[in-house]
Amino acid sequence: MKLLNNSQKKKNFKGITFIIIAALCFSIMSAFLKLIIEQHHVLDIMFLRSIFALTILLTLYKFKFFEVKKKYFKFHFFRTILGVSAMFFTFTALKYIPISNLTIINFSKIFFILPLAVILLKEKTYFSSFFYILIGFLGIVIIIGIEADSASNLKYYFYALFGAFLIALVKILIKKIVAYENTLNIQFWFALYSCIFLFFPYFHLAIFPSPKSIFNIFFASIFGLLAQFFTIKGLREAKSTIVMPFDFFRVIFATIIGVLIFSESITLFFLLGALLIIFSGIQLSKLN
Repeated sequence: MKLLNNSQKKKNFKGITFIIIAALCFSIMSAFLKLIIEQHHVLDIMFLRSIFALTILLTLYKFKFFEVKKKYFKFHFFRTILGVSAMFFTFTALKYIPISNLTIINFSKIFFILPLAVILLKEKTYFSSFFYILIGFLGIVIIIGIEADSASNLKYYFYALFGAFLIALVKILIKKIVAYENTLNIQFWFALYSCIFLFFPYFHLAIFPSPKSIFNIFFASIFGLLAQFFTIKGLREAKSTIVMPFDFFRVIFATIIGVLIFSESITLFFLLGALLIIFSGIQLSKLN
């Protein structure tokens, strides 16, 4: 029994480490997109990012890094619909609100993941977990209520919140499939279906990208792939309720990037809301 506990602790530690690396990659990806998002439609960026991701994955496939399997067609199809929708709402919000604020709202997915994991994955939790979920949402209310400076701006905070909910659903779907599917295979089907879904919207809205845009979207694609890869690896190692609270490191990374690169200011209310959200996320991790 002790050996089993030590083995599981090692798996939990590896899973948490992978999620922290994923958080850094997601923050860097967001920074690359923020640099050029004013010059392009969101669907434009989403399609180009998917094309670059698919090209990289096809290269890995050619060199035998993974095999393409078609067994879970319905899963990949539904996951792509949710993932593309999550990208649309999240990237649209990124265009209008600070990267640090978007990231802290995006972190709220942990408060959706826990009840979804209980309902859909039958993972056990503690009743007190829901108390910490409420504290986390109080932090979100503080940030949205204070940081949003107009009705138009407020709309994009809710875009970010809805995007977080969709991402939570994606994480739950991935958790259900990681025992049967290779990580790169999951990413391959997402990139392929994303290109198919976004093909016609792209050619309706496309603006020919400048070298700067190509550079930024290419590196956003690389870090997006790395973020997905390490997220899936993290979910493979341990329960989603254990590892996903450590996604709060994305808040730290994004805040540093926002201040240093985009000259974003950090208000007292932002810090208060962020502390409530991070505190509740850590407590949820300890409980579960």
